[in-house]
Amino acid sequence: MLAIYDAQREYAETDHDDSGVLNYATKLSSSPGKRDGLYWPTGSDDKPSPLGAAFMTAGARNTGQTGYNGYHYKLLTSQGPHAPGGAYDYVAHGKLFGGFGVIAWPVRYGDTGIKSFMVSHAGQVYERDLGPDGAKKAATTTSFDPGPAWTKVSP
Repeated sequence: MLAIYDAQREYAETDHDDSGVLNYATKLSSSPGKRDGLYWPTGSDDKPSPLGAAFMTAGARNTGQTGYNGYHYKLLTSQGPHAPGGAYDYVAHGKLFGGFGVIAWPVRYGDTGIKSFMVSHAGQVYERDLGPDGAKKAATTTSFDPGPAWTKVSP
């Protein structure tokens, strides 16, 4: 998950669409022929994409049963009332530049993991046991919102 955090910060250092606006990526894998995600295929002379090919090879299965290192990952485009600064949308004028969040949850609860994790652009990681039905909760999560049941993870 922190690889995605690092990749987002790297992505935001470059204007990938020549719009004059530095923003975060809205998805893990770029659309064909674009650089609108954290990973895109590169040639031998190209600078590598922020998110590595190994992650994305596994990430292609992210929607299936395997995930990556036992977890599924999803980008979040807003934050809720429990997040520092309160609730707001990270997207403005079609660009994700107000921040970003990531949620990670176990592919198979109790087998590949128990805890789910969230991190925002601020870098603080939170954890929570969402229970056996946590995959449903995490998959429908759209906001970084570490309420009272989420615990800060120490570095």
